[in-house]
Amino acid sequence: MSPIAATEALQEFFQTENLPVPPLPAALMQALVKTGPHSWSTRSDDSSPEDIDLRIEEAQANIADYAEIGFSGHGINSWVMHCNVVTPSLALFLQCRWGNAYDDAERARLRIEGVISFVGMLLDDAEKATARGALPAKERLVVFFSDHAPSRWQWRSASDAWNQDGDFTLLGALAALRERIDAGSKKK
Repeated sequence: MSPIAATEALQEFFQTENLPVPPLPAALMQALVKTGPHSWSTRSDDSSPEDIDLRIEEAQANIADYAEIGFSGHGINSWVMHCNVVTPSLALFLQCRWGNAYDDAERARLRIEGVISFVGMLLDDAEKATARGALPAKERLVVFFSDHAPSRWQWRSASDAWNQDGDFTLLGALAALRERIDAGSKKK
């Protein structure tokens, strides 16, 4: 499947699920390939996008940019929409409940829409921080948000210090990033 066809399949699938496609940098979106019935990735390895410990280790070790998006799970109540995206200044890993038999579908949809809106803000502000020189070289904000495990965020340079803000993890990470942008603007 060509990258264009893969991107179209991704968009069709999200439209079928009545969910917005997570915003990705254009180069990553165009490089996605279909890796499973409901999953797309720019990675060439066989590791699972749900292996968050590995993904976080890689993000702290300066892995190159990539994206993984899709739906996975088993049974009637263990399904998630995952979105992992890594750029030079941001590593974002999301696991949101979706398609579970006992969930209110509209409530789950609204939650995912809200989470995806934070993806856009975090990606935009990470790019802005990089462009303005507000982050030291090789600094990266690492964010893990999940409906199944403790959510947390940290700066790569402080890899032993996680901020665990629960449902407010995305907001806390965005505030920390904007604080760095503001501090960088005040220095100039």
